[in-house]
Amino acid sequence: MRAARLHLGFMAALFTAAGIFAACGDSTGTDPDPDPQTGAITVTTATTGTDPDDGYSVLIDGTARGTIGPSASVTVSNIAPGSRTVELQGINENCTATGGTSVTVTVTAGETATADFAITCVANAGTLVVTVLTTGVELDADGYGLALEGGTPTAVSVNDTVTLTAPAGAVTITLSDLAVTCDPSVGERSATGTATTTGTVALGGTTNVAFNIACTSKDIVYVRVDGDFVQPQQIFRMNTDGSGKVQLTSGTGEWFTNPAWSPDGSHIAYSSAAPVGTPADIYVMNADGSAPTKICCDNGKVNENPTWSPDGSMIAWEEQGSTFQAAIWSMNADGTGRVQLTSNGGQPDWGPDGRIVFNRLPDPMNPTQRDLYIMDGDGGNVTLLRQDGEQLNPAWSPDGATIAYHRVFDEQYKIWTIPSVGGTPTQRVGEQEEFDPAWSPDGTQLVFWYWDGPRGSVGNAHGLCVAPSTGGTCTRLSSSTTRADTHIDPDWR
Repeated sequence: MRAARLHLGFMAALFTAAGIFAACGDSTGTDPDPDPQTGAITVTTATTGTDPDDGYSVLIDGTARGTIGPSASVTVSNIAPGSRTVELQGINENCTATGGTSVTVTVTAGETATADFAITCVANAGTLVVTVLTTGVELDADGYGLALEGGTPTAVSVNDTVTLTAPAGAVTITLSDLAVTCDPSVGERSATGTATTTGTVALGGTTNVAFNIACTSKDIVYVRVDGDFVQPQQIFRMNTDGSGKVQLTSGTGEWFTNPAWSPDGSHIAYSSAAPVGTPADIYVMNADGSAPTKICCDNGKVNENPTWSPDGSMIAWEEQGSTFQAAIWSMNADGTGRVQLTSNGGQPDWGPDGRIVFNRLPDPMNPTQRDLYIMDGDGGNVTLLRQDGEQLNPAWSPDGATIAYHRVFDEQYKIWTIPSVGGTPTQRVGEQEEFDPAWSPDGTQLVFWYWDGPRGSVGNAHGLCVAPSTGGTCTRLSSSTTRADTHIDPDWR
């Protein structure tokens, strides 16, 4: 029994000690009461309006003392008496604290001061005005899709202005469903037909973004010969994969040849003689073959091989003389202002830098020798590029760095390329015979006409081909084994 009494006495002592400690602490589990030598500050926030903030940081005299909700109260203890600055930080741009983000309070020992903040928020957004302007030919018939930040696209027409409410700050704008023939001036057209740009939307302000879309139908025009090469010829147009062949010209017994796209793809210049064997003149028609108009020359001579200046304001062409020698002339695109550029030159092609490449006969009576020359658009600064046998149908690459042409090599016509600054030409290895190269708009491919076997041989396949400009097997866009369906003289836009 003594042992039990000792145990109970020991436990009573422990409970007595626990009571003493409890009396000295906070039995509720909250922070201890403020030191009687310090005070406290109760900070209260009241946030109203649209798009409220999610909370703020509390600083007292520049020292962080915790966080507070958008509409809440917190008490900060153990503040030394005196004048204290209470500040809220982390207020969103669309929210404003009435009277400022800081207040000054006086702290008294043993008392609690108050710091009240009223915050008003407005919509965290601004106005975004997106303008879509589409120019060129064959505009995208079904329009585009416009989306912000990868959201669901809104349908817009090819020429449209759309006003949107957008979150303030940086925003990504995407225009989708661009046709393969249409390219944007901002952003870069992706393989899936989208263009993306960015803008910064000002809070409560208006931000303007524009998409300027240029559409140029990237297809091929060519000449279809019915029979041998002195029979009536018609100009056709087709897609770059060989589909969609459409006849553009018409007329029994007429000769249409040398089609050339205008730089914007809206018109085609060509040569025509009616009937076959009579003098030929220069014409211009719309891209769909409508409104054919004679612009030159009614001079009793054969005028052919028209080519457009880079800005589409002028046309140069070849005027055949009484011998094999020809002259090159230029004129405004409406046929006015005709000027002779050189008395000895043929097959001109106007390059992107405004110069013209052409060939010239050293001997007017010998057509088997044609040298390549380059001259300025006004006929000045004539410079020899290459002397290498019979060099025909020169064509500038879109970037102006390279000229393609065809010439006889090992008794066969082959396509060659040469730097426009001069140098060693390179043969394009491919089909058996190749003629009349024209570049794709991006300069990576050539379209030309081929013949499997000696030119004009009956029974061998011939037609149009598209191939890498550096060489290799071509993709045949058309093929025939009869001379009644021969495709020649292509041009690509």
